[in-house]
Amino acid sequence: MAAKLQQEHAGKSGFHLLTLGMDGFVARALLIDAAERTLDLQYYIISRGLTVDLLMEKIIRAARRGVRVRLLFDDLGLGLSDDELWLLDSHPNIEVRL
Repeated sequence: MAAKLQQEHAGKSGFHLLTLGMDGFVARALLIDAAERTLDLQYYIISRGLTVDLLMEKIIRAARRGVRVRLLFDDLGLGLSDDELWLLDSHPNIEVRL
């Protein structure tokens, strides 16, 4: 349905449907790298793996360069340990909410 709506309104929206997982990963990585002031990220389920590790490294780098990062996680599907959450939240530019 979303693809049909996107075709019907081509060029009239900032919305772009990403249908492949790799496209979503690349888009998030590029947006994190380009952030200058703030990043607001919300995740429902996080499974530990290479992609999450790479994105978390990029998020930490963004915070180190002065970007204000706010992370909202669903505690039910969270694949991060309490220690990892504490480490993220201990950074002065990173705020973690569950």
